[in-house]
Amino acid sequence: MSLLNDLIINNKHSLKVLEKLYFDLSISKHDFKKDKIYLENAFAGFSKLWLDNFDKIDRVKYILLAEAPLWGDSESYIYNGESPFTQFFYKSDLEKTLGIAIDCKKTFLNKLNEIGFLIIDISPFALNKNTKVNYSENYPDSKKLKSKLYKQLVSDTIPYYFNEKLMLAKTKINVKELDVIFRYKRVESAFQGTLLGPLKSQGFINEKSDFKNIWQNGGGIDIDKKFRPIII
Repeated sequence: MSLLNDLIINNKHSLKVLEKLYFDLSISKHDFKKDKIYLENAFAGFSKLWLDNFDKIDRVKYILLAEAPLWGDSESYIYNGESPFTQFFYKSDLEKTLGIAIDCKKTFLNKLNEIGFLIIDISPFALNKNTKVNYSENYPDSKKLKSKLYKQLVSDTIPYYFNEKLMLAKTKINVKELDVIFRYKRVESAFQGTLLGPLKSQGFINEKSDFKNIWQNGGGIDIDKKFRPIII
């Protein structure tokens, strides 16, 4: 529980970064406070799930860099065993990669843990179409973050979030057998340079060419050419 409390305390610093961004975008204090309540609850929820899952991994061999949980009312998150699969990572992706049958999401998560596969988000904010800003597209009541602002948001929260996850992961890592993988092309293109420093300082990678990825054009995971060669 102390690890969760530490993450929540650090998230207060991240929320101050987000508050400044809202101010710069002329989003009202009322709207920020409304989003803040949701984001605080979401962070506590998905952080507990992440830590509970992390505790079940003996040795981390793969780190998949993701964006942030969608969360929302359905608490959509890869590490929520009760929420449905999404395109981020389908059950069939792992089945085809490993040549096995998986009956449910909890079995899917157990298999990821067994092979040492850990997912780390680069942002602490579960922004979606119900918050005033989001990562993906423009909606009537939610605007997509422009690339420059998104990069700054991630960069400014690295000390309070991403670095904390890396330090936890390092307790279960032999860096000589570690692969660091991007899930999405847009995240790889935008954040390679931003994330290189923190990952390099932990000894996880040495240069940009050490990054791997599993995305494929048109969406989904490229199993045959990218994912299976990394895992098998």
